[in-house]
Amino acid sequence: MKKILHVTCSPRGQAAESYRLSQKIVGLLLQKEPTAILVNRVIGGGVISHVDENYAISQSSSADISQEGSMAQSEELIQELESSDVVVIGTPMHNFPYPQR
Repeated sequence: MKKILHVTCSPRGQAAESYRLSQKIVGLLLQKEPTAILVNRVIGGGVISHVDENYAISQSSSADISQEGSMAQSEELIQELESSDVVVIGTPMHNFPYPQR
């Protein structure tokens, strides 16, 4: 294992049970493989920008679209996911299903 991607998305941030549980899992993985690279990615709170015009056009067109704005960030996030050996997702659970939004 070379790279661990830790994705969290609770509006409660580090106070959330899902965050604390996923941190424990990441900690165990790092104990097993101390040289692994850890990437923390927070979803929500405006950290990731909203879809812009270039991104929206790229989803329905084969035209050459500018790779700026949310399109560039999308490519970065996809690369981050593809290059990870392990993905740990800390997401809140309300009455046991994952959030529908």
